[in-house]
Amino acid sequence: MQVEELLRRYAIGETDFLNADLAGATLSMETLSGTILTGTDLHDAVMMGVDLSRSELIGVNLQKANLWNANLSVTNLEGADLSEANLCGTNFWDANLVTAKLV
Repeated sequence: MQVEELLRRYAIGETDFLNADLAGATLSMETLSGTILTGTDLHDAVMMGVDLSRSELIGVNLQKANLWNANLSVTNLEGADLSEANLCGTNFWDANLVTAKLV
């Protein structure tokens, strides 16, 4: 899936993007609140300032992603791989990080 397609579908109300391949995607400053990205590959993605609050990111690969100042509040990141990701300023308020890989 291309970023443009995801943003177009989100704009018309779709929120389920299960198992999408968005490796290396640029989603900086986008609002994707409430999306289901379970199983999605987002390694090396540039996601500075992205709003993924209240989203389902179970088992997501965010390895080496740039999440600087991202909003991941109330997001389910169970089993997500955040190793080597830039998490400076990321909002994890009330996020579920059970079994998430952080290093």
